[in-house]
Amino acid sequence: MTAPALVLLLSAALQVALTFAVYVVLARRRSAAIKAGLKLQDTALDASLWPAPARQAQANLANQYELPVLFFAGVGIAFAIGSANWLLAILALVFALTRVWHASEHLGANIVKRRGLAFGLGFAALGLFWAALVLPALFFA
Repeated sequence: MTAPALVLLLSAALQVALTFAVYVVLARRRSAAIKAGLKLQDTALDASLWPAPARQAQANLANQYELPVLFFAGVGIAFAIGSANWLLAILALVFALTRVWHASEHLGANIVKRRGLAFGLGFAALGLFWAALVLPALFFA
């Protein structure tokens, strides 16, 4: 495996690890709510009954299944067509790191301006990733 391919793979693994970590945060926050007296059955049809910290973690978990889907598709395509290179690797790493930053903001102080900056930078990196993946095929095939 080439060094860029390894960075690409590790970037995807970081996103996977982040998703698992958010599941752990969610489980802990829900467990704390149940220990504090929330009846689990009451939340079966109304997730809004969870306290704010648990809803915050649930919202972040939902984020891990939105934009990252396009990231995983791009990484998979890059490997499938043998186009893992340093540009894609660096953009993938930037995307994964901004997702960690975004989740940290979202699950922490939740300052929307900083969270938005993290999202915007990751969004831009992913857009550039896809451009770097597709444009060479269109113009240099």
